[in-house]
Amino acid sequence: MVNVPTGVWIDEKGMIVRPPETAYSSNVELKMAGKVLSSKGADYVAALKDWVAKGPESVYAMKPEQVVAKMSPRTEDQAKAEAYFQLGLHFQRLNDKERAEKYWHEAETLRPESWNYHRQDWSFTPAEAGANWLKKFQGLGDKEYYPKPDLAPPAQ
Repeated sequence: MVNVPTGVWIDEKGMIVRPPETAYSSNVELKMAGKVLSSKGADYVAALKDWVAKGPESVYAMKPEQVVAKMSPRTEDQAKAEAYFQLGLHFQRLNDKERAEKYWHEAETLRPESWNYHRQDWSFTPAEAGANWLKKFQGLGDKEYYPKPDLAPPAQ
């Protein structure tokens, strides 16, 4: 998971029927600094309600092989990024800000798409957090801020 809000659908048997994806609960459209951040939250909620009502018969519930196809194993850089991130948290708990920031920087460099890593780092500089977020958001260029979930009914 690289940002919030993220949803994962897990059935009563503990099986994932939809992998991590954007999970807004309402439609959002924000215009900031010449860029637009939008979501189709109402569509996501409608799909979720369909699954709640129909269970495995919902067209939005994926078969295990479909879930696996949508998820990919961590790359070596992603695994290293997570290790660095956890080291940053460890040193932050020890009040060693310098080492925490060093490891968070490594995590952010290896996995720049993880907004969670950036937010954790920024949470310790609240006065600068908004400016840091806006700078990163503007730096995306044509890249999407947050991928929208693919709510086209999967092939059964």
